[in-house]
Amino acid sequence: MKKLKKTMILLLSTMLFLMTSASVFAVDNNVTELSDDIYLQKTEKMFNKVSLEELNNSSYKNQFTNMIKNLSNEQFDKFISDLVNTENDISDFREKLNMVGVEITDINREGFIETRGVTSNNANLSAYIAKRGSDKFYRIYSYNSLKTKETFPGSEDVIEIHFDPSIATFYSYNVVGEYVNLKYQNQSGNGTLVFNYVDKEADTSTQTCAVYVIPKAGTSGQSLKCSVGWTHTFTKLNVSGGGEAKVSFGGKDSTTGSIGVNIQISGNESSWHRSDINSMKIA
Repeated sequence: MKKLKKTMILLLSTMLFLMTSASVFAVDNNVTELSDDIYLQKTEKMFNKVSLEELNNSSYKNQFTNMIKNLSNEQFDKFISDLVNTENDISDFREKLNMVGVEITDINREGFIETRGVTSNNANLSAYIAKRGSDKFYRIYSYNSLKTKETFPGSEDVIEIHFDPSIATFYSYNVVGEYVNLKYQNQSGNGTLVFNYVDKEADTSTQTCAVYVIPKAGTSGQSLKCSVGWTHTFTKLNVSGGGEAKVSFGGKDSTTGSIGVNIQISGNESSWHRSDINSMKIA
């Protein structure tokens, strides 16, 4: 029934496009149900095509609001991750998202690092926050990629996501990308989650980790602050490393006050660390 509902919303939205604009979308009229993957792909395609001017039309706005509302949490994270990864004009898609009930912070897609295995201009890390109107929780995202594959990877890289535990409580998490996975959730009550990034196998595709948090009572109008960190290891010798990095917890993250992350690397490894911060006012 849920898939049928999604299909009807998508078909109605497509008919609206065909009737009121020059945009053309391929629709199979024999389809009675759409798979989750197809629904997401068609939603992304249509959202990328629609203009700000068209979204001023209340029919367009209502249809796209419903389409995005009906995305599952995993689909929504993929939808946002794909937008961040492919859109050139960040301000444009932020405005479009705002018009359909999705608030998202600005995103810094700059930041480059030199490692032993590559010359330069090879790493990118960003922190951003999004809130879909129909959700009770906020989503804190880390967005990372290597622009050139690491030639001498060490142990698996570590991605940290921090939030202020006095402002919000942990609700859930998700990952978008085949090279990231949850490492530690046991400090979520202290505002910190840790993920693995398997850079030994990773290509240059963007990997996204998401942490869902619920603001505490009485925090409306306050700032939900977050920070993300990425520790990348590479070997000093002409051999590749492997295995998970050793992690302990202690101290505090300077931005959020959450518990800090300490990473131990082996004697034949070197490392660099990147971080980014962001914040969003709680509604």
